[in-house]
Amino acid sequence: MATADFEAGAWQAICEVFPHASLKGCAFHWSKAVWSHVQQLGLSTTFRQREGAHSFIKQLLALPFLPWNHVEDVFRVMEERAPATHAVRQGPVDPKSSFPHPLLDCLPVRHQNEQRRRRIAASDLERDVRRTSHLTQQKITAAADRYMAQEISSGAYLKICGSIYAAPFE
Repeated sequence: MATADFEAGAWQAICEVFPHASLKGCAFHWSKAVWSHVQQLGLSTTFRQREGAHSFIKQLLALPFLPWNHVEDVFRVMEERAPATHAVRQGPVDPKSSFPHPLLDCLPVRHQNEQRRRRIAASDLERDVRRTSHLTQQKITAAADRYMAQEISSGAYLKICGSIYAAPFE
């Protein structure tokens, strides 16, 4: 298993050298990459002042909470809703740089590894989790259950996760 930040080159190199490796990114590094790009574009004030931009960016921050096989399709829908500005589509939030083609080729292997991880996790292995983390996880799990049961749309799910997880950016 390899964990990396959202550097396209690192993900591509790992896939090429270790084609059966389980690749993991983390929500922290994803959020850091998205927020850094928002700041580079000078949109942090817009994020704080305009509800539409605020909601959209929080949904971007929540993408890691989607099932792996939904990310690309949901991102494409979000991309269609995004401003047509060329600058917005460049950098860390562009799927060609954040989710490079070789990474997308690795997703089926990642899915198999995720299934294995869930089976291991189901065997009563416990870890010490702080109360706030536990409550956050409960809220995200409840939203994920509703999403997987098709009770809410991907957009509604991302809004819920964004409101739970992206709070530090407000």
